[in-house]
Amino acid sequence: MNQRASFLGALTYEFRMQLHRRAVWITFIALGLFFTQFHQPWFRPITTPVSASIIYWTGIVQSFLAVAAGLLLADRLPRDRRMKVDELLNTLPCTVSARVFGKYLGSTIATLVPMFVIYSIGTAYILVRWHTLQELPLALASFIAIVLPGVMLIGAFSISCTYDRLHLNPESHLVTLDGVPLDLSPIEFALLHLFIRSPGRAFSRAYLLDTIWGETYVGGDRSVDNTILRLRKKLGTMGEAIKTVWGIGYKLRPEERH
Repeated sequence: MNQRASFLGALTYEFRMQLHRRAVWITFIALGLFFTQFHQPWFRPITTPVSASIIYWTGIVQSFLAVAAGLLLADRLPRDRRMKVDELLNTLPCTVSARVFGKYLGSTIATLVPMFVIYSIGTAYILVRWHTLQELPLALASFIAIVLPGVMLIGAFSISCTYDRLHLNPESHLVTLDGVPLDLSPIEFALLHLFIRSPGRAFSRAYLLDTIWGETYVGGDRSVDNTILRLRKKLGTMGEAIKTVWGIGYKLRPEERH
């Protein structure tokens, strides 16, 4: 129950925050107006099949607005750190993956809203000009089949976490070091993800057990120590960044700014 409630809480928070950002709406409206001046499917000859104009319009939305969506999504995690939202979310009794997946879906769905509004306006103009509504299902199917997968993929890459030479993607469950994939267990991946999202914060062993292993786990502190030891070995020299906080637990050394 805690997992589901925390997932829905993160999803709702991200959806509302992203949907109410003025920058999101201003960016999409400005780009929509700019690019339609150079690629105007509704000014095609009336003899052109309406389906061809709709597909062309869908391609414009996918090509230009999807890039803007990625840029608008990319600052979510850094902004959470600046606003200390991470510290609040980390207190929720759920796994990191549940919170991140909720953030991913919430922010991505909210970013799709202005894209769909602009797409709908352009589609409506095309259908009115061609005096037909028969291609409306095609327009909806085109948005779902062409625009939606691209934005979801871009959104997944946009919330990827980086730390020095490490790159972690929670959606693909992949960690690379200098571009080389690392073979991490689910527990090791969740630990590293938690550390990268909150560098410099000390996590107690009890908190790590509850958050990563789960409240029903009956093991002790040695489980945390042994997993940290294996994780450090797999990270090689980067493993030195995971510091022991005596009497408390562990933390990830903040990145050095050059």
